[in-house]
Amino acid sequence: IRVTEGNDGTTNADFTVRLTAGALLPVTLRYATQDGTATAGTDYTATSGTLTFAPGEYAKTVSVPILGDRIAETDETFKLLLSNPSRGTTIRTPQATCTIVNDEPDQVGFQVTLKYLDGPNGPVPQAVRTVAQQAVNRWARIITGDVPGVTVNGVFLDDFEMSIQMGLLGGSPTDGPSNVLANAGPTVFRDNGAGLPYAGITGIDPADAGDLTKLYDTITHEMGHAFGFTDGAQVFSRWIVGETFTGPNALREYTSIFAVAATGVPLQAGVRAHWDEPVFGNELMTPFTTGAPGYISRITIGALQDMGYTVDYAAAEPYVRPGARTQQLAAATGVTTVSAFAGGSVQTPAAKPAQAPVQAKPPVVAVQAAPVNAVAAAKPVVVLGAGTTGTLMVVPPKPGDVVTLLSRTGVLGG
Repeated sequence: IRVTEGNDGTTNADFTVRLTAGALLPVTLRYATQDGTATAGTDYTATSGTLTFAPGEYAKTVSVPILGDRIAETDETFKLLLSNPSRGTTIRTPQATCTIVNDEPDQVGFQVTLKYLDGPNGPVPQAVRTVAQQAVNRWARIITGDVPGVTVNGVFLDDFEMSIQMGLLGGSPTDGPSNVLANAGPTVFRDNGAGLPYAGITGIDPADAGDLTKLYDTITHEMGHAFGFTDGAQVFSRWIVGETFTGPNALREYTSIFAVAATGVPLQAGVRAHWDEPVFGNELMTPFTTGAPGYISRITIGALQDMGYTVDYAAAEPYVRPGARTQQLAAATGVTTVSAFAGGSVQTPAAKPAQAPVQAKPPVVAVQAAPVNAVAAAKPVVVLGAGTTGTLMVVPPKPGDVVTLLSRTGVLGG
């Protein structure tokens, strides 16, 4: 027999035991369940007892409770065994198998579930939710392969849960318009921290949420960090050497696009969670923007592949490398460039149109843990180190911790 498990509670698997002919005297036999690939207590309730057929009875039913859950798994089986028939009775079929049909399939492709939190500035507006879904669709064109789902507190996640709140993480929920527009990072990782993340969070400054076109790039950028594009994630940091990213796929695309010989892709100095701004210009995963559209290049797609994602290079956006000056900068691996945190103040990058200076956050701050989603709270939060992107928080704060709130002048942050 086959029984669909359900998501909670129990569903009975009903076995019918029949006599081939009526008996003049009572007929008895024993029954008991036996594990196959299903486990008693987890997948079904162990059941045993004695069946008694009165004279003239031909059929009896044995009901075995199947335990519902939200765990994606293969179909599983157990058996019902019959034994010890009363004198003069023969058991023709001593066992029967029940297949418990899983009803939480791990869907094909990269799935992102959006979770909206009531943050310090209230619920997430519908307009922001619409843009967030557009950002998910943008990444789904690039990250195409399935990632193993996980189950937390009996709830199956396929493949990533992205929490969004109005209000920045880790401190004041807003710093006014055109400063830190959002911050984000992964919160929980697979394989005890060594694998890809399966949950992340971003906080959006409500003062910067009005321009939905710019917000589209902002949320897409922050999702990139939540997926692990940050030196707070081992899948990314294992490729960092000095101020460069040495993953072979990203490096191949970088040397091809920039026509240079290099041993690493230049990262933002100090923070190492973005591509280096003067080299890359309007690539989406750089730390600054003038407000013009940002593009996800084949270099970023290569880095995602280096991190462990299955990707589609054909979905790369029409990124074009900057002009001659930045080509010269790119030719030197590990080049020292203008940093967003040179001397503790945010500077407008060279090769960008002049903009009003933006004040940096104080370099040393004590912050409380930002809210994390219910799923992330089920396991220890993996906190990113000082001076990185990510959740931008220290739990618990320690004296001397440096927490950097990244600023993307005019549009993005974090």
